[in-house]
Amino acid sequence: MLIEIIQFSLLICAVYIMVEWAIKDYISPVKLLNRSKMFHSLNVELQNLNIKRGLRGKVRITTLTVIIISAILFLIFVFILFIYIRILSTAVILSLPILISPIIISKILVIRNKEKISKQIPFYTINIKNQMKEDNDIVQAIKRTKVEEPLKKHIDKFKLNVFNGMNVISAMEKLKSDVDVKDFGEMIETFEVCYKNGGDFVKVLEKIILMKTKERMYKEETEEKAFASVVTLIIMMLLSVFVIATFVFGNLEYANIVRSTFGGKLILNLTAISYMVMTWIIAKVYKED
Repeated sequence: MLIEIIQFSLLICAVYIMVEWAIKDYISPVKLLNRSKMFHSLNVELQNLNIKRGLRGKVRITTLTVIIISAILFLIFVFILFIYIRILSTAVILSLPILISPIIISKILVIRNKEKISKQIPFYTINIKNQMKEDNDIVQAIKRTKVEEPLKKHIDKFKLNVFNGMNVISAMEKLKSDVDVKDFGEMIETFEVCYKNGGDFVKVLEKIILMKTKERMYKEETEEKAFASVVTLIIMMLLSVFVIATFVFGNLEYANIVRSTFGGKLILNLTAISYMVMTWIIAKVYKED
């Protein structure tokens, strides 16, 4: 039984890799892994984690280690679920989130980092404006303005690039690309236009502050609606799980019918897939708020 689980899991992984390999013009597997957004974002976050925890010169958490651990946990979860459900395909479907956990983790880390930066932008904009009372020099204002992590490391890199002689517009473009947050990118684009045309940065910053304040008020309203939708979906999913666990697998006769018939297995697999879809919808709704 364990061999069947491993074979089935390897088959799914092989199909996924072959599809990705074809999309990427049949490049080498190593390049395929290194080019993937999942590998890159997870690798960056793990490097930051290693540095923060002082593990740079010691035992480090690597991306490959995370992937191997997730694969092992996937097999363990499939085995445990198979013992209870006795349907291999359903056990594999329900365990897929464990297999793709590196992707989920990397996306969560990236989104969390971007959210932190987004929350910093209104205060950072106000502080830059306060630093421009004496002159209309945006570069000097950025240098004088204090900023916290995670935005600080990007601003420090911008300062270093300018200090080393990089063109200011090129340094701003690099800053915008490194941060990769829509609100911040729009602000930098405004700075670029003002810098090229000699515009009044103070007036521009005042308009940005006013606009971001209105956007924040609207976002707070949508967050309440999104939260109510997420709670409703979670309750529906938990009730469905409770019904199946109690009234289907809690009754030996019903459980045997589901496990031994094609229709029963199909219904259970579709239900498992619906859980995955519902979880994806919840994540999308949460992301939108």
